Amino acid sequence: REAIAPAMIAAPLGKIAGSLCLLLGVDRIPRIPLIVVGFCGYGLGSLLLCSSRDTNTIVAVMFFGQLFDEVVWTVTGLYVTEAFPTSVRNSAIGMICAAGSAGGVLSNLCSGWLMKVWIYLPIVVMSIFLFLGGFSLGILSSTR
Repeated sequence: REAIAPAMIAAPLGKIAGSLCLLLGVDRIPRIPLIVVGFCGYGLGSLLLCSSRDTNTIVAVMFFGQLFDEVVWTVTGLYVTEAFPTSVRNSAIGMICAAGSAGGVLSNLCSGWLMKVWIYLPIVVMSIFLFLGGFSLGILSSTR
């Protein structure tokens, strides 16, 4: 319980740090590898939440998890803008957001059932999907 308040402070700071890092280097690194690093880093950070009850570790994991989350969201937005032609761009972004929202609804629906099996199972399942999402990006063509 003592990790909740510091972790809630660290999470937005991680997002800010992610945005600042991207300002410095997003145009120097290809989009797809950067998104893959974001997905895998966020998945690893989520798994690390299952491994410790130490307050400092939880706060650090929350910080870096949100940093990687910011990388995924920001760079994916750039990639989608560059990958789709103008005539279908808004529809494509809408479909991607709808799929993401459906995943959020399904995760909330299943979390209670998974927690009855093992308290950390929802986090492990989410991490598996993050790793699968990151590795599946290898089939996409990279821009810049």
